[in-house]
Amino acid sequence: SLQLSGFTVMTFLRGFAALMEDFYEEPELLEEFFQKMADYKIEVCQKVFENYGVVDGVLYHDDWGTQRGGFFSNEMFREQIMPATKRIMDYIKSQGKFIELHSCGKNIQYVPEMIELGIDMWTPQVGINEPDFLVEHYGARMTFAFDMPIAPDATESQIRQQTRDFVDRFGAKGRVMCWIMGTPEQSAIAGDELYTYSSAYYKKLYNR
Repeated sequence: SLQLSGFTVMTFLRGFAALMEDFYEEPELLEEFFQKMADYKIEVCQKVFENYGVVDGVLYHDDWGTQRGGFFSNEMFREQIMPATKRIMDYIKSQGKFIELHSCGKNIQYVPEMIELGIDMWTPQVGINEPDFLVEHYGARMTFAFDMPIAPDATESQIRQQTRDFVDRFGAKGRVMCWIMGTPEQSAIAGDELYTYSSAYYKKLYNR
């Protein structure tokens, strides 16, 4: 995968406080800045796609919120974040690539905009972004990757049960990816159970 980011990079260039002020005090210059960044990112994608073998997808890593809510109103997001970002996404999709968004913060308010942008999958912070709500309301149009953290002292039987519980919770609607978070040994156990249990689960669900 190829990793890109937008707003986050600009906070490094301008500083977070100064950049947030720019949204109000210099919106025209900010838009020009975003568009220049989009030009650069599209050019990077072109060169990577042409010269670095098979690239199946792009990981777009851009943090849009705090632990309590998004940095921007949805109106401001549409006016100042979406135009340049949409141009980047449109180019990536035109090349047949999968787009995953990793965006920290309570960004559930932006999911309709994510769908409009053409993002295929979002990896949200599960504790603050209501995974069941996301699957129920948006699961038909977007894939979600939910983390499954494994306790350091979890036994093999506990890991396997935790994995089965994850499949039982999200499997029926599909379009959910399990992001296993544990030691290599724990991840191997969970991965084995995820493959075995989900295979049986879907064979039964679809009478195959």
